[in-house]
Amino acid sequence: MQEKYIAFIEKYQKALHKQSQISNRISFLRLLLALLLVFSLYKTFTQEPILPYLVADLVLIITFVVLLKIHQKNALQRKLTQTLLQINKAEYHYLTENKKPWYDGASYINPQHDYSYDLDIFGTESLYHHLNRTATETGKYALAQELLSHNTSQQILKKQKATDELAKEVVWRQEFYALAKMVSDLPENEQKLRHWAKQNHIGIHRKWQYVAYISPILFFLNLLLVYVFEIRIVPVYFFFTLNLVIAYAHLKPLLKESLNMGRIFQTMQFYKRLFEKIEEANFQSETLQQLQKQLKTSEYKASAEIARLGNALGQLDSISNILASVVFNGTLLYHLHIYFSVIRWKRQYAHLLPLWLDTVGTFEAISSVANHTFNHPHYVFPELNETHRFEFSDLGHPLIMKNGVRNDFHLGSKQMILLTGSNMSGKSTFLRTIGINLILAQVGAKICATKATLYPIRVVTSMRQFDSLSSGESYFFAEIKRLKHIMEQLTECPCFVLLDEILRGTNSDDKQQGTKGVLVKLLSLSAQGILATHDLEICKMAEQYPQLSNFRFEAQIIDNELYFDYKLKSGICTNKSATFLMKKLEIIS
Repeated sequence: MQEKYIAFIEKYQKALHKQSQISNRISFLRLLLALLLVFSLYKTFTQEPILPYLVADLVLIITFVVLLKIHQKNALQRKLTQTLLQINKAEYHYLTENKKPWYDGASYINPQHDYSYDLDIFGTESLYHHLNRTATETGKYALAQELLSHNTSQQILKKQKATDELAKEVVWRQEFYALAKMVSDLPENEQKLRHWAKQNHIGIHRKWQYVAYISPILFFLNLLLVYVFEIRIVPVYFFFTLNLVIAYAHLKPLLKESLNMGRIFQTMQFYKRLFEKIEEANFQSETLQQLQKQLKTSEYKASAEIARLGNALGQLDSISNILASVVFNGTLLYHLHIYFSVIRWKRQYAHLLPLWLDTVGTFEAISSVANHTFNHPHYVFPELNETHRFEFSDLGHPLIMKNGVRNDFHLGSKQMILLTGSNMSGKSTFLRTIGINLILAQVGAKICATKATLYPIRVVTSMRQFDSLSSGESYFFAEIKRLKHIMEQLTECPCFVLLDEILRGTNSDDKQQGTKGVLVKLLSLSAQGILATHDLEICKMAEQYPQLSNFRFEAQIIDNELYFDYKLKSGICTNKSATFLMKKLEIIS
């Protein structure tokens, strides 16, 4: 996989070098044209006849403008290429050095959630941190919601197809990500757009729309009468002044619309290209096709409409240029016409704007999952069943990039595993291995295994507890409430339960009796999952309840050193690693 990113890096380095050369040549030509134009203008005012020089002036100005347009287009393409180069370098360093320059989703950490806090879904080195290739705030939120949501088998299958399709479209996916990163250079613009779409505009009476056409016509008719027919009914400046009075009488709504949007119109070109990227693609999966239809219908294309809005807002922004404002409003009531066009756009499309932005965010989230699929070609899409079976071959922790130990794991309907092993043996890591892979399956991603079949099921956990100073809750009481919540969830729907050494905040006998009671309750509610424990008495419950099975992680003493192989084995762990370590460190004799 690293070789593919190296090839992309070399490709974009060459393209960037070529674009830089073009930029330098255009800059030189623009300077040369500017000097020639100065010389030609000088000749225009000092030489006779002036017609050849006027023609030369016009040709030079047109050529200069054309070169400026080419330069702007090349500059935009250079920025896109630079971003693509950064994207591929980041992916290469991620795969080779486990570097993650992406947002880790820390703002979504919620200890109250069913599983996200225990399974490290958000925060540094989290699942979100590994997956996230979103750029916009909407995209970040969409990915977070994907990781927090439960999906049916039908929904997961659709997501798998969408993920698989985008995973293969590497160039499309990276260009889409690059454009989204350009949009996100000014993240506040997205919020401004959403706020603007909700705001009521200041209305201008319909009669002024007629006046906006009639008054400029009268201005030019008066010019015609005065300078062509030499008929002076009113002074030349009369209608010019009247137009200015009309324009500046409506200055408040004009300025409000302009100031509300700031210079956001400059971002519109990137949104236009983002929308176009989606509209022009030939998607095969149902999910992607449905998303595409939110931007492209028989009535409109979001890319064309956002470009139209961007142009109008850009023209409206020129009201702050005093000279241009006086000239254009005095003759054409220019900014009043632009304001009317913005209001027409707002009435027709403002209610769709949040949907368009959300569509981009959803594509970012799917693309992030697709990138994970592309980066891990040896992972597999799990098969889905309706018999509540969980079967994994060579299951590994997807966030342990190197030297991760793989295990086979099988769990039948209404079964639970009692997992024993000393600290450091890998119990908690294994619980998270199961949990995180189940969450990956929920979002339509490949999971870290060579073969897998599972039932889409809600995940609930109690693995790490926290106290709350604000509510006066202790760790122990927080855990009791957590267990109550798990029981309530199980009464509503089937759940996969992951419990790590519960009831640590009480004495051994109370903890043992409480744990037994919890297990009996879980079995009565047909729970599936794993309970990790150190209590061998708990493990004896498997003799009484056939739904329970004992598995273990063992430690071995080799050459007077404690060694963990992190391999899952059947049975109960009976080694005394703590005693060995304390003797080795001469804590006890």
